[in-house]
Amino acid sequence: MTKSTRYDGWHVQPNQQNAHMLESLLNVSKTTHQLVKMGITITGTVMGTAHPTILVLATAETKKLSGAIIKTRNFNGTRTSVYSAQLNNCNIEWESKNVH
Repeated sequence: MTKSTRYDGWHVQPNQQNAHMLESLLNVSKTTHQLVKMGITITGTVMGTAHPTILVLATAETKKLSGAIIKTRNFNGTRTSVYSAQLNNCNIEWESKNVH
């Protein structure tokens, strides 16, 4: 009887088509750990791309993220500013609403 080595453990080389997803998952894990250590609350993640997005709450701790860019949207008198920063090849986004 021949033993298959297909699922013999983690030492088996991953399918190259999935290598980018494995790298994205590792980046999200590392970034999530760093954000939690900084005191930032994570509300969700968006996976499936080379640069996954991590959604966080807008707090004073989010100001610690350097290099944030701002996109502003106006809708029915509400101005929403979406902030975006990069950490470990992950996009980190949070939004702030101002009613006028």
